[in-house]
Amino acid sequence: MAAALCSASAITTWLGMPAAAWVMHWLPMVAAMMLPLTLPPLTYLHVRSLARRRLRAEALFLLGYLMTWLVAGAALPLLAPMPAAWAAGMALAWQLTPAKQRCLNGCHRLPRLAVFGWRAERDALAYGLRQGGYCVGACWALMLPTLLLEHGHLLAMAAVTLFVLAERMAPPKPPAWGWHGVFIRSVVVFLPAKRQDGINALAIRKQ
Repeated sequence: MAAALCSASAITTWLGMPAAAWVMHWLPMVAAMMLPLTLPPLTYLHVRSLARRRLRAEALFLLGYLMTWLVAGAALPLLAPMPAAWAAGMALAWQLTPAKQRCLNGCHRLPRLAVFGWRAERDALAYGLRQGGYCVGACWALMLPTLLLEHGHLLAMAAVTLFVLAERMAPPKPPAWGWHGVFIRSVVVFLPAKRQDGINALAIRKQ
């Protein structure tokens, strides 16, 4: 019970502020952690847009992207009583679900975008909303424990940012139960490589 109250106080003091002040705190944090993930879709949008429309299209994309995170942030008070350890367990469980992989796959989708007229603006905004929605689905559980920590908040944010960047670089794959992250996958690739290095070194010694 004490742990729950302690974690609740960490986030409630942050959320118990006027709406404008809360937005000024929440959006910069989202920008610092999540905007690096928008570079691939923004590059795609830049290439697919006319030169005279590019800045407008990119601004509309970012507007839609940040709007989804703003809505996601509004749900935080519902999770304020949760201890940080429970949130970490929830994040671990979410990493194992097919839904997590579906969200990661969605982040790689490149839709058809209109080039002319109001449809170009519509598609740019819709692309940002869609990318933001998939990003929220892929990252919400990882972000939650960082918000509930009493200490080491910034360090945890940096670690999650690096993790999701590495995670996003992985290619899409069919949704299934299992680990949908970078660490275990890297170990699976790394261990056979080290084993092969050891075999090669032993063969050289025998020559």
